Amino acid sequence: MSQPERATPTRALVDRNLSFAIWVPLLLGLLAYVPTLRNGFVWDDLVYIVQNPAAHQLGSLSTSLWQGFGWRPGENEAANASLLYYRPVVVFLNTVQWVTSNGQAVQFHLANILLHAGSAAALGALALSLGLSSGTALVVGGLFAVHPAPSEAVAWISARTDLLATGFALATVLSVASQFSPGAATERLRSAQGGQLPGVAWLLPGILLLVALGSKESALAALPAAGLVLFVLRPTRRTLGGIAGALAVGFAIYLALRVAALDDRAFGPTARHEHPAFGPRILQSGALFFFHLSRLVLPWPSCTEPPQFLTVANLSKPMAIGGLALLALASVVLALVVRRAGRSRDPRALSGGVGLVLFLGGLIPVLQWKPSGDFYGERFMYLPTAGFLLTLGAAFDGVLSRGARGIATLAVCAIPCFALLQMRLPEWKDEISLFSAAIETRPESARAHSALGSALMNGGRVQEAEPHLRRGLELDPKDTTKQAQVGSLLLKLGKVDEGVTELQRAYDGGLHSVTVLTNLGVGRIYQGQGEAAVKVLSEALEVQPNSVTLLEVLALAYGKSGAHEEAATRLRQVVTLDPTRKSAYLSLIDTYRNGLKLPEQATLWSNEFLERFPDAPEAARVRELLGR
Repeated sequence: MSQPERATPTRALVDRNLSFAIWVPLLLGLLAYVPTLRNGFVWDDLVYIVQNPAAHQLGSLSTSLWQGFGWRPGENEAANASLLYYRPVVVFLNTVQWVTSNGQAVQFHLANILLHAGSAAALGALALSLGLSSGTALVVGGLFAVHPAPSEAVAWISARTDLLATGFALATVLSVASQFSPGAATERLRSAQGGQLPGVAWLLPGILLLVALGSKESALAALPAAGLVLFVLRPTRRTLGGIAGALAVGFAIYLALRVAALDDRAFGPTARHEHPAFGPRILQSGALFFFHLSRLVLPWPSCTEPPQFLTVANLSKPMAIGGLALLALASVVLALVVRRAGRSRDPRALSGGVGLVLFLGGLIPVLQWKPSGDFYGERFMYLPTAGFLLTLGAAFDGVLSRGARGIATLAVCAIPCFALLQMRLPEWKDEISLFSAAIETRPESARAHSALGSALMNGGRVQEAEPHLRRGLELDPKDTTKQAQVGSLLLKLGKVDEGVTELQRAYDGGLHSVTVLTNLGVGRIYQGQGEAAVKVLSEALEVQPNSVTLLEVLALAYGKSGAHEEAATRLRQVVTLDPTRKSAYLSLIDTYRNGLKLPEQATLWSNEFLERFPDAPEAARVRELLGR
């Protein structure tokens, strides 16, 4: 049945509709996440941003943009799963923000809020551009702004990959739809151009797609969504060729850059992982789909860890089978909606089809058909939530288009969503809050216990950290990272022999990070094993040759082993690299005076120390040694 023709909107009505669809979701998105401005860096933020020297200076961009996301100088190992990701847009934004904010977390959180608000506005504009009513567009964009399910993507700085990918993916589809679709956004553009769209607009979809893909791979869902718009609205051959060509060029440039940066890792992992068999993995995919879908309509508590019933060992088979059935049903519905849209050019069918493509396109790749390092994450629902709400809006457009029902519906639905969201956001304030909440939801999660223990240890609460780190290792005894964490803690507690045993287990298991090598070297020094300490610390120094901390600890190890000349050499390197390091000067004085028995050299370095640090607390002892 054909749809009744809609009256051509007036300029004033078009402006008002477009303003509502954009500004209300934008303001709701800003308001909803203001509390996150008080939050700090947590979890992967520390690894990718705070502790990553490549993210601290603009001069590093020429190198880091050509590396996988998460690259750290000196630790570029092919086995590192983070190197499978090519996300130069995120690398660029992180680096620029660190430099301009001087490492303050508030600017990073503000950027995430703005990105989310922009995505909500883009979704509202897209709904209107595809031909849905202004009331529907308001509900779709407004609910996306306050929906709690994908809140991790906004509250967590490192999840901005999903914010950027979704925002630019929506902008890609909008840039296609607004060029010739029947919606109000198009009318506004046409009237501004005197009835003609600018020729440069054909290039815009390709540029936006390139930026979206450079943020995260899930943005690929924008390509079939834009293709569906072209298929249904059937533009002229010239327009079709221009837009399709721009999209193809944008995609081709992304692929070329990805291959150039990641080489043989561009299209799959090189690291070996243990994976479930094919059958259980398919069932797990069904359970994941069911759970992700249910999170959109049920008030599940937030969690950084997957529920126990989603793991293969504890898989809920009814949930798994139900999820596979729902996935099959969604695929059939998509085919029927596309068929209807292609025949009738019905704006509701087109909107529903685009929404389903974004929903399935964003969700299916993270259902573990092909196992990946990230098994679960609320951030995975960010793009699918936008698609789901667009589909829902298309289904109820006939109801929401009448009078003020759109505003009333948004108010009724947004209030509980907003309240649930505000209950979740405090969990992201700091790492202790985050992982304490994770343990409440998943008390048997090895990762959550280890992460909380590490956060407590870094916060100086060493005694509180021990039971959590030990529990994490107990739950996952083969994990070398957890072995190293327990070893480091035991060293802090003075349990040197136990600590060295755990650190050696981690080392023997293949974990040769600078942190593990340094802590193992320190432990060997405490045990009086200077030569063993020199061996592991020298290995660490090969990775970070200019680390003054490593050089100073290595000098101490040489001193313990009796190689005092080597110790003096390393200490001289330290004071050359960092002339303000008092401890190195004092060690040099001691090495020359007591180790090498060269009092004239000890006097020389004592005078150097007094010249540089005349008011230091240690200056009195140095003067006493000089007989002054």
